[in-house]
Amino acid sequence: MAIFRCTFRSTLLTNDTNLNIILPDRRFHPPKVLYLLHGYQQHFGSWLNQSSLIRYAAGKNLAVVMPDGGRSFYSDMTTGENYYSYIVKELPRFLKGQLGLEPKREDTAVAGLSMGGYGALKIGLRNPELFSMIGAFSPACDIVRIAEENPLLAHAICGDMELRDSEHDIFRLVSDISGSPEAPEIVHYCGSEDFMIEENRRFRDLAQGLDLTYSYIEEPGGHDWDKWDPWVKDFIERFV
Repeated sequence: MAIFRCTFRSTLLTNDTNLNIILPDRRFHPPKVLYLLHGYQQHFGSWLNQSSLIRYAAGKNLAVVMPDGGRSFYSDMTTGENYYSYIVKELPRFLKGQLGLEPKREDTAVAGLSMGGYGALKIGLRNPELFSMIGAFSPACDIVRIAEENPLLAHAICGDMELRDSEHDIFRLVSDISGSPEAPEIVHYCGSEDFMIEENRRFRDLAQGLDLTYSYIEEPGGHDWDKWDPWVKDFIERFV
């Protein structure tokens, strides 16, 4: 296994950006690729610093890509950087050109925690031709609530856009993709004492009534690494 910390100049972010990448020691065939997104008050190093991700990826034909997403909610910000387009468009081109990573859709997944769980759902549901599987760990499901509680942040991310039923509303996105043969498989995790449990249960109730491959895991616990660490292990085992 090799672990790279990479800094490069992003055209879409118009700035230098960082990412961590785990690569398998040997490739008997093209590795699967997991894009793993961090939370709101975290950064590209959080998964390596806070979890046992290296151990969980060991011995698997899996590349794990951990980009930096700032506090963007993985959006093309009105006042800020284009993190959504960076992850969907520029980062895959960079990985192909520099590391030869060009996985098929069925070998590509996106997952994340909290803000990153929201980002994984938004990115995966809007780009089903790219991702076959989504992992959402304690995701921030209700972007409308977040905008109401953080108006300055919401304006920086989305301007004056009406967020309900928009391209940022994962309740709408998951409804729109119901029944599609390209709909990614979704694995959704949340702790029963998580402060966002009610919006996670609302998303669960909606998704379970749709034509999707969807799994929901709720366990005792809160919004913390004690839950995210074993959940990323479980998700990797399901994906690989």
